[in-house]
Amino acid sequence: SNRIKTTVDKVNPNLVIFTGDNTLYSTTEEILRANIDLFASYLEEKQIPWCHVYGNHDYDGGKGMAKEEQMAIYQSYEYCISKDIEAINYGVGNYVHAIYNPDGTIGSAIYFFDSGEYSRYTYGYIQEEQINWYKETSELLQEYNGGNIVPAIMAFHIPLIENRYAYENRENTEIVYSWEGHLNEPVHPSEYDTELLETIWERGDVKAIITGHDHKNDYSYNYKGVYLMSCPNISGMGYTDVDIQGSRVLDLNLDTINGHIPTYIERIIKRLDPSDFDTLDTNVSLEITEQQVNNAYKGNGSGGSAEGKYNVTYKEGKGVNSTDAIEVIRGNSGTFNLYIEIVNKGKIGDNKYLVFWADFSQVEFDKGSFGIVTEHGVSLPFMTDYSNTASPFYYLPDGETEWQELSLSDDGCFGVAETNSQGMNGKKGYFAFSLEDFCQDLVYLNENTVIAGIYLEGAIKKNINFLDKPFYLCDFKLTTDYIAE
Repeated sequence: SNRIKTTVDKVNPNLVIFTGDNTLYSTTEEILRANIDLFASYLEEKQIPWCHVYGNHDYDGGKGMAKEEQMAIYQSYEYCISKDIEAINYGVGNYVHAIYNPDGTIGSAIYFFDSGEYSRYTYGYIQEEQINWYKETSELLQEYNGGNIVPAIMAFHIPLIENRYAYENRENTEIVYSWEGHLNEPVHPSEYDTELLETIWERGDVKAIITGHDHKNDYSYNYKGVYLMSCPNISGMGYTDVDIQGSRVLDLNLDTINGHIPTYIERIIKRLDPSDFDTLDTNVSLEITEQQVNNAYKGNGSGGSAEGKYNVTYKEGKGVNSTDAIEVIRGNSGTFNLYIEIVNKGKIGDNKYLVFWADFSQVEFDKGSFGIVTEHGVSLPFMTDYSNTASPFYYLPDGETEWQELSLSDDGCFGVAETNSQGMNGKKGYFAFSLEDFCQDLVYLNENTVIAGIYLEGAIKKNINFLDKPFYLCDFKLTTDYIAE
């Protein structure tokens, strides 16, 4: 409820749409009302119209109340505009909402559909009966409007198979006219290819389709003239990390709905974006102000906000060969996040490794992961723990000449909390991480992406006296051959 309140207060929307999986296994009216109140009570208080479509988990094969029973409870809320028309026998919550001009004509419309739950094609999909109803309704609205097509958008839960096609063809401008956002997990549509988009292209009225379902995705593809937009999860439930969660905001009016529809993601927490804050410059200057030095990204984790719980400064003589280094001291257990700018930036395609010197001799991590940040900032740092596979990294101890191969765990982290992950306590020297591990499965990076900084997420081990102990970092570089360095 606090997330809804914060978002609503900032965005001040005219209409809020919940794109499915709104509740989970609500078996009684009392439970369902309590769950709806979590996301709708503030909208009711602010007198903001809202509506919903069903996702595959709202009913989930009988684990929750029947959707017909749920709809009656939804409709008991004063500002809920959700409906269920009788003309469609498939699903619950199929309807259209018309938005009128002052002269009584229809300025635009929003179509809502129940995309179902599961089928022999994996997930549910928009049925032929629903598509036929949309076409007939679109024609009736056009007739009502004196022959003028009524521009519209659609909302339902499970994406179309064309969402996947758009991703696969995102660089083909003859198919995908433009795109933005991120694919943080694979698209999970039904494998059944409906005729919905073909009907939309024929009618020429629907300009965007908004879907939920994939909790981590926030892409928008202009696929042959129709925007296919994914909404990330805003809830603390599910598998979405907090720095991905948020709401999609659309600026819809008569000027925008027929052109490029302005849209963005309003995040739950501040995103990691180098343009938003001063960064730590690896070209160390001891004259840098305390404010700049301590203005590292303050992330959330199991330890809550890191503000005031770790200190970053520069120290003379603590780096390699007694050079200056960045000192990090963690004052409590839990996760902290740190962004460090690279002075000599480089392209992913020109480099293979991130190399740096570190002194971890006094600390140990439960878990830790290095990543990269692009020159434009990213909605997520690209970290080794997105690879979902064990992978090596490399270590050259101070005073030695032979590199050692160490192991990241299956989740791409070092530290002692995961099987097969490499502890760092006592290690002091150069480290090399493969850029390929940072970039794996992150399709919106390419060889021309400029790496502007390094991101470190770490959790200092609990119940052991590593708190208030420093570690040191310096001499960051990008290279094609870490051994040659």
